[in-house]
This record gives sequence, C-alpha cells and structure tokens, in this order.
Amino acid sequence: METKRQSKHIWSTIVKKQIVVHNLKHNNSSKREKHLAVNELFQRNLNLPDIKIDDVKSMGNKPNSPLLVTLNDWREKRKIYRNTIQLRGTNISVQEMMTKEQQNQRKLLVEKMKILRNENDFAAIHGYTLVSGFGDNKKVYFCKEGKIVQQI
Repeated sequence: METKRQSKHIWSTIVKKQIVVHNLKHNNSSKREKHLAVNELFQRNLNLPDIKIDDVKSMGNKPNSPLLVTLNDWREKRKIYRNTIQLRGTNISVQEMMTKEQQNQRKLLVEKMKILRNENDFAAIHGYTLVSGFGDNKKVYFCKEGKIVQQI
C-alpha cells in the first residue's frame, strides 16, 4: 500500500511534466485531434518540432477549453517556456500545472501584488515569491499556512 509521501512524490513527478494550454482552438473532439492541435502549436508557433507528448486532455466540456498536456520529460517543459515569447499576439498561453494548494498560494500573492501596485510600488511574482520595491526598499513576500508573510 502506498504511503502519503509516496503518492505525493508520484503526483509531483507527474505535475512536473504537465502544462496547461489556454485558448488553443479545438472542437473538444477526439484525443487524436487535440494531440495534433498541440503538436502543430509546438511546431509552427514555437519552432519546436521535437517535443514529445504523452497525453492531451481537455479540462472542460466547452469548445476551446484549456488543454492539459503531459509531456514525455520535464525538460521538454523548459524548451516550451523558453519559446513562449513567440506566442505574443496569438491569445494562446502556456502555464504550469499547479496543485490546488499552489493555486491558492499564487492567488494570495496576486492579490497582494495588486495592492502594492495600486500604492505605486513595483511588484512582481517570481515562482512562489512576491518581490516589491528596489534596492534598500526591496521586500520579499511568500505564502505560509495560507497567509502572506514578509521575509526578514
């Protein structure tokens, strides 16, 4: 029987190889057609003909709903992220697959970032930390137990 730690490790290994593609036109039809649409995106828009895809699933029932793409290797994900700048102006976006906990952390950081920006302060999210200000005024925030905490 799997322990909680083992199942968490398996889940994190799978998530490391997954991305979510938003606004890619597909008719929510067969798995093969979704696979071809994602492959075409990688080849034409990102100039990455060698990306290997394990699985493509729709994350909803509506046409053009986000696609959950499982890649063959987590290094493939890096290649894709390096080339996503080529998607500018296409309305297509590629994002990291996040667990519910990570989504909640990110949501809290985005809310804090909006508050800081409304106060005319520079603020940007890097991974799972929020950085605001410059030089001596630089502050770093992160999520801990569902709350935003400032790093000392």
